[in-house]
Amino acid sequence: MLNAKCFGNAKDTSFVFSIHNSAFRISQRGFTMVEIVLMLAIITIISSVVLANFPSISGSINVQKTAQRFALNIRKAQNQALAVRTVQGPAGPVVPRSVGINITTAAPTTYIMFAETAVNNRYDAGTDILIETFNIETGIQLFELRNESNGLETAINIVFTVPSAEAAIHNAAASIGQSALIRFRADRGGLIRSVRARTSGQVVVE
Repeated sequence: MLNAKCFGNAKDTSFVFSIHNSAFRISQRGFTMVEIVLMLAIITIISSVVLANFPSISGSINVQKTAQRFALNIRKAQNQALAVRTVQGPAGPVVPRSVGINITTAAPTTYIMFAETAVNNRYDAGTDILIETFNIETGIQLFELRNESNGLETAINIVFTVPSAEAAIHNAAASIGQSALIRFRADRGGLIRSVRARTSGQVVVE
């Protein structure tokens, strides 16, 4: 049986039990209404900040994805020229003279891969063969096309001769030099990513 000596004296004993009971009541009381309101206010503020920045975050991801995909499709055209693959022409399968990518400001949300039947290093809708149409990511579009001298263009053709894959870069009429810059922009946030293609075969996402 316990006696007062275990705690020093009876007064000390009542003090210990009083402390224990107070701590138990504090641990069991939960949150007050003021604390709940403050917590909800903090959550609301954080959510608002995240939602406000979501379009920019999403736009940044999609514009980077668009630029990378465009660069990969240039490589795809180059590889097809090297592999000397046949394409389906009006009269049946043919080996193209060259394979290229055509992109134009007149169609800012798409671009194409094409095969030339006669080498003039540009896409002619009436005679050349459309291999594939690529759709640009939602919320992203072509912003501008620039030539080697940084002048603006309305169309750019990046073409690889079969079978050497020697590259040429032309607008709708003539060569625009040894490099071209293709720039994509997010509709929201205005974020821009670029792809630089060179006649050396180098393709870089900037």
